[in-house]
Amino acid sequence: YNSLLIDMDKMKDYVTESNLILEEYVKNKEKVDSAKGEYISRLLTIKRGMESANTSFLFDKYKVIKISSIELLIEAISEENKNDKEEYLKLVFKSDNESQDELDKLVEKIEGSWTNVIGFPLEKFILLLTN
Repeated sequence: YNSLLIDMDKMKDYVTESNLILEEYVKNKEKVDSAKGEYISRLLTIKRGMESANTSFLFDKYKVIKISSIELLIEAISEENKNDKEEYLKLVFKSDNESQDELDKLVEKIEGSWTNVIGFPLEKFILLLTN
């Protein structure tokens, strides 16, 4: 489970940045459209970073789904047709929900003491101190 926390730490900046771009796109499409080259470049950089991030096999499915979401956001920003943009945006949200569901499944697998999972067996330590 420590590897899961390490994987999450490796991915957090990429996920945060892509979520900020998505939020900005939803709130101000005109601004993003006027600088679409910059936004697409940022998303491609995020995508490459996620692809090259050395994470455990536990995180593979999450990464695939999240990268798919980024690719769909690139398509939404690139698209000229307003209706198609909206369809891509719906797919982005669907993919983001799937990635969150996958992350939730991974986190639910953590059993036992949370402090033990992150590396310090606090409950065992307290038990040893009291004995």
